[in-house]
Amino acid sequence: MSDDLHWLDLGTVASRIASGALRSRDVLEATLSRIARLDQHLNAYISIFSDRALVAADRADAARKRGDALGPLHGVPIGIKDIFEISGEVMTAGMPSRVAQRATRTATVVRRLEAAGAILIGTQNVAEGVFGEYLPPYGLPVNPWDAGRWAGASSGGSAVAVAAGLCYGAVGSDTGGSIRMPSAVNGATGLKPTWGRVSRHGVFELAATLDHIGPIARNAADAARLFDVIAGLDPDDPTSRNDPVPNLTALLHQGVSGMTVGLDFVWIEEGVDPAVSEAVLDCARLLERQGARIVPVSLPVLNDVVDIWYDVCAAQTARAHHESFADHANSYSAALSAIIRHGQAMPATILQEAQVRRMDYSGRLIRRLSEVDLVAIPVLPFEPPTLAQTRQMDRALIDALHRFTCPFTLSGAPCITFPGGFTRGGLPLAVQLVAKPLAEPTLVRAAHAFQRTTSFHLACPPELVP
Repeated sequence: MSDDLHWLDLGTVASRIASGALRSRDVLEATLSRIARLDQHLNAYISIFSDRALVAADRADAARKRGDALGPLHGVPIGIKDIFEISGEVMTAGMPSRVAQRATRTATVVRRLEAAGAILIGTQNVAEGVFGEYLPPYGLPVNPWDAGRWAGASSGGSAVAVAAGLCYGAVGSDTGGSIRMPSAVNGATGLKPTWGRVSRHGVFELAATLDHIGPIARNAADAARLFDVIAGLDPDDPTSRNDPVPNLTALLHQGVSGMTVGLDFVWIEEGVDPAVSEAVLDCARLLERQGARIVPVSLPVLNDVVDIWYDVCAAQTARAHHESFADHANSYSAALSAIIRHGQAMPATILQEAQVRRMDYSGRLIRRLSEVDLVAIPVLPFEPPTLAQTRQMDRALIDALHRFTCPFTLSGAPCITFPGGFTRGGLPLAVQLVAKPLAEPTLVRAAHAFQRTTSFHLACPPELVP
């Protein structure tokens, strides 16, 4: 079986399995073989469920022979960030203190993936506690485009696996940008849904009111297919939204005719590398050629938005780690320890100030987003940073990395991130589209329209091309 199989998108693989042109077991075995060959260099996975997955693949093939469709992910290998509980399996959340902790329940997202026919191939590498550093024994995921470049924030393992052809899609989380930043630097498509759109039941918590669950995929159509499976009200998560969930896959081909695309040149150009700015503007122009209308918009700017995010995140992280940190503080990294101690020491008045300013800013931001159908902005203001830069993470770099992500985790507004070009050195550049809450259909329609007439999302990391 050709290695080209690994570069097929999720939708194509699913349709070929459904038609009998491919067997799920053959797809899975090819994927497991590729993981065995490459992941020792890429470090995308923490655990591989070979036996469990092979049983599930055989079950999927038997069901197809009987004419029984298991769902839209029938027989397709999917990975999940190592923060989702699976009964009987270890869920580490990247923390050395959790290496022997087996889950006693299964996360709603996992149940929904399996009910839709997905083959869970394994859990993917995550930064410690979904926040800190990548620690031994798990190590740092490696950007397949350039091993000397950053692989992104805490969903780095998931984005690397998708970009390197080690799965056909993944589910990660985003508290400050951890779906969007890894997708951006690895050349994947990441969808951060509206907060509460996807259940957090059985998911390791970093900051309860900031944590978003969403897909990382090869393209917008695949992200839509995954969203359709995992989104919706969950009785086990009282914070999940009860709003009707449209089928994004059914809406993909409606195009962008009549849509308004907002551009704010303060966000697009000030302090942004010209190549990134041009990628964002090129995306908007392409949508305009397809029938969208470009209009000016003025998004509110909050210079200390990262400080507000950090204070809110710190207080909630301290709460989430209250018992674990008391028992295992000596195994925590400096970064995760620092945010927990900051949260523990924060006066109630400071936290309340952060919460009030969060609500005020979020309200103003959503009001502006509601004036248009979507807004095009960067994900990062520069090309993927080097590992040397991220090892010397100073305040300026922290602010730059989070400048275009934190506003939309604070507000809970949905975003989609996808490849919009390349640097002169061949590294992926990303575009981010944002919209008012519950506007996921608009975002995936626009991203899909862009990807139907461009090929950036089809590019493979050159060193991994067969």
